[in-house]
Amino acid sequence: MKNIWNCTIETVAQQDSDDSFIGGIPKLPPEISIPTCTLCSQKMSFMFQVAFPKGHIWEGKTLALFYCLDCFGHRFCIPEIPLGSSLYHVEIPAGFLDSYQRNFRVIVFDTADGVPLKNDCERVASRKIEFHLSDKNDKDAIFTFGGKPIWVMGKNETPGNYATTEKLKLLFQIKEGFQFPKCENAPPQASGFYPDKRSPFPWYDLFARNRIYFWGTDARKDAKVYISVQHS
Repeated sequence: MKNIWNCTIETVAQQDSDDSFIGGIPKLPPEISIPTCTLCSQKMSFMFQVAFPKGHIWEGKTLALFYCLDCFGHRFCIPEIPLGSSLYHVEIPAGFLDSYQRNFRVIVFDTADGVPLKNDCERVASRKIEFHLSDKNDKDAIFTFGGKPIWVMGKNETPGNYATTEKLKLLFQIKEGFQFPKCENAPPQASGFYPDKRSPFPWYDLFARNRIYFWGTDARKDAKVYISVQHS
């Protein structure tokens, strides 16, 4: 059986022992604080975190993603695209994977170091992520770890290397169209598509609800993450 995990999302109360979940209260190493958006200077919102399962190339690591829900820029509603004639085998220059994180932040740490951040202000409603080992990718799974990218535009956009020598491998992907549930009474998401610049919907979007691909370097050396998207 190949190391592929198709995940389901469960609506259950968050527990301190949970390591993979959407929204709720993040678990981070004590020395890490909530990141700030470089576009509007507001604190970013916690979207999700995933502890990579046993057998995954990033086993033992956790990835947490924060995203600014308080500002909107058409230029940065999806992650910045590296320069190149094509996104297929595009080479990503040194430093790019740090500088492109303007209105989002990827935090990677040893899973064992995470503790609940009790003073965090929740906006995304908590949902538990459950892993299910499989022998093939499920295009309808919300999160899929391992396996091959499910391209929705009919073209391969597998990246090349980072900083010339660091090969990037697919870590996981998030299904297109996914709506991150909003906590009751949480403020709406900033949006440039409505007259009052606020989304009227009871959910939050991440990267314009594209299918999202997370690619990583060798986590044993210096874990770096490249995020790419495709729309259907």
